[in-house]
Parts: sequence; C-alpha cells; structure tokens
Amino acid sequence: MITIVTTLAGQPLAASDPYARALAISLFTWRRAQDSDPVDGADRRGWWADGIEPALPAGIGSRLWLLARRKLDRQAMRDAEDYTREALQWWLDQRVASALDIDVFRVGDEAIVIAIAITLHDGRRLTAEIQDLWSLINV
Repeated sequence: MITIVTTLAGQPLAASDPYARALAISLFTWRRAQDSDPVDGADRRGWWADGIEPALPAGIGSRLWLLARRKLDRQAMRDAEDYTREALQWWLDQRVASALDIDVFRVGDEAIVIAIAITLHDGRRLTAEIQDLWSLINV
C-alpha cells in the first residue's frame, strides 16, 4: 500500500490541500510514453487531454508507470528520479517554486521511496515522501 506524507513549512497537509493535490496529480497521472520508451504492446498511456491543451505541450503526469515489471536496480532508481523531476518541472517553469530536490532510495529488496522537497517562491518548503512506490506501479 502506498503512503504519501506531505508537509508545508513543517506542518502536515491534508490530502485535499491544493499543494498536495497538485503533487499527487503531477506524479500519479500517467504521462504518455515517449516514442523512445520501451512499452508493452501499443499501450503508451497518457492523460486523456494530451495533445488537446496547447498550454501543456509536454503533457501532464509522470512516466513512473514505465518502471512496472522492471528490476529494482540502480538504473530503475535513476529513472524514478528523472521521471519525478520531469513530472514536477512545471512547478519551476510556472514559477510556483524556486527549487526542487528529489531523493530516491531503496528500502529492502522490494520497496522504493521518493523524497521530494519543493521550495516555494515565498520561501516555505513543501515536502513529500512517497513510500512503497513499487507496490503502486507493480499492481
């Protein structure tokens, strides 16, 4: 079971908080696979409005789903960090945040944790820890 722990300026955030929702949508809406990404069959996934909304040419969401059925090795962890950064890049591009720090680490043989720290433009720090990501994408 995946657990997301989110705080803003050290205080817990409810899942309904706009920052927590933006983070969840950014990470857990499956972004369309790039042409160079290996996929099973023709399933490239993606958000239903990919290509319709010109203000979002890169699409929304993350490619974390591409890690499904992959071995939990160093390359998978690097890809998890890259996919997370890609999904959250809009926070910087849209000037919602001034800095983005991501740390991916392994817990045991079958769990991966993504720790995120986003410095908002007003100086407050939004943090999130996604625990056991592997269980979500390998359902």
